[in-house]
Amino acid sequence: MTEKVLVTGGCGFVGNALVRALLKQGKEVTVYDRLTHIKNLEDVKDQVNFVKGNILNSDLVDTMSDNHITQVYNLAASPFIPDSYYYPRKVIETNFEGALNVMMAAQISKVERVIQVSSSEVYGSASYTPMDEKHPLNPHSTYAVSKLAADRLAFTLYKEHEIPIVIVRPFNMYGPRFTQPYIIPTIIRSLCKEPKLTIGHRSARRDFTYVEDGVDALIKIMDCEEDIDGVTINIGSNKTYWIFEIIKMIQDILGIEEIDIDTSISKLRPYDVNLLQCDYGLLNGLVGWAPTTSILEGLRKTVNWYKEVMEDGW
Repeated sequence: MTEKVLVTGGCGFVGNALVRALLKQGKEVTVYDRLTHIKNLEDVKDQVNFVKGNILNSDLVDTMSDNHITQVYNLAASPFIPDSYYYPRKVIETNFEGALNVMMAAQISKVERVIQVSSSEVYGSASYTPMDEKHPLNPHSTYAVSKLAADRLAFTLYKEHEIPIVIVRPFNMYGPRFTQPYIIPTIIRSLCKEPKLTIGHRSARRDFTYVEDGVDALIKIMDCEEDIDGVTINIGSNKTYWIFEIIKMIQDILGIEEIDIDTSISKLRPYDVNLLQCDYGLLNGLVGWAPTTSILEGLRKTVNWYKEVMEDGW
């Protein structure tokens, strides 16, 4: 029987990559989204059932029931950390109350499994590396707090109501069709305009995963035949890169000889994370997943996509 899958936030950066991968597997996909970035799925729109909505609304039950949904990926969120400095209530409502709506709708609709997509930001800066799922939780932003609150909610709802939820914590994903000004898209956009950059935190090291590898992990977790309900699973590469290493790789891909790099206090976070490095051993043991795209290959694909869409007026 063909799986009927709901992807909340399916037009977003990770969401659209997930939708494409699910379609290739022959699954029936419903996207529940505000549709702000629907252009991300323009080339496959005839294969997707789109429902315009907000996870804070009460129509999720109807969406799941009407479309006979069996699997749910909750990717809908307010994902840009600086937004949480300026709009903390909105971020908490979307990321926590919205997640509650998704989970309760999934219970009523009796879906087989829900993946609640969290964030490595809930760990805060590494107290040891690589960081496994038992790493202390020390969120450094209101965004991270909202995601951690949703994590704990997911676990308690699994315990109290037996809702089949798996909590997934991706480390930094990157790739084509980005929708937020994260560090890699910001570097690419800036250097495609002129050989000049303004950055904030100079010493941060991050664990980057190419989005198609991350999506492959999400699908493998959803289809895992082990009893993993209530379990938290990391997705990452176990490799870290300093911001200047990323800049140098993108500089070389673009063929730029020299870059003028400035630091701006305005780009510094009030309480930043210095180091994130993923231990994906649990995921590897469960489904045999490991990243296959090197950082250089992933960056080259991302840069090439951006250069193409600049020419096409995307």
